Amino acid sequence: MPLALSAVAFGSLPVVHVTVGSGDSDTAVTAGTTLTVSGHASDSDGDMPEHWLEIQNTSGSWSWEGWLTSAPWNGTLGGSSFDSVKTGTFTFTDLGTYSVRSTAIDSSGVWIVSNLIHVQVTAAAQNPGSTPEVVTPVTPVGVVEPSLP
Repeated sequence: MPLALSAVAFGSLPVVHVTVGSGDSDTAVTAGTTLTVSGHASDSDGDMPEHWLEIQNTSGSWSWEGWLTSAPWNGTLGGSSFDSVKTGTFTFTDLGTYSVRSTAIDSSGVWIVSNLIHVQVTAAAQNPGSTPEVVTPVTPVGVVEPSLP
């Protein structure tokens, strides 16, 4: 018989959501683009001790694995144990795909993971004004001496 989990066993679990830039779906940017990352976690019974903003870099390491651990990326609540909002900016520099999410844990030890957003980073487009103008060389014509009839 499958194990049935109930709200009575865990209480109210957090609800978590993340946005990148102005949306909550996958996006593509050029290298060097800085976007705002926001995570929101709410817990109706107020027993949420941690809320994280997380980024997985193009090599597969999550921010909490040691490369991005200061606020707002760490687990400190961005508000209260009932409602936490965390916002930061991140510059996407490496070519490839980053993953962005937000997570929260309930006092019962259950981690809740938000929607996952992929950010595809491509090479920056070359500035069309920086292309040198092509000039066709002109062959000089020598001096022409007038001739007598």
